[in-house]
Amino acid sequence: MKLFGYDVDDGDERTAPRTLREATILATADELRAIAGFLLRCAADLEQHGARFGHAHLSDHLRPQCLDADLIVVGARAEPGAAAP
Repeated sequence: MKLFGYDVDDGDERTAPRTLREATILATADELRAIAGFLLRCAADLEQHGARFGHAHLSDHLRPQCLDADLIVVGARAEPGAAAP
């Protein structure tokens, strides 16, 4: 697993995401349950669609709820020569 992200002031399409060592989630219990449900759905979709999964946005999963930030899940692809998990 790898983490990437943008600063609050970023957002220009020319800005590349930064590699993050860790991320902190400030959330309520209900928000964490919603994130957990989103991640479980992403896992099921990734298993079903494999390389065709592409990506999914938490903001799409929680519409019409307003969010201050978005969480995007991208399916990891095995690199050539990498051992299977």
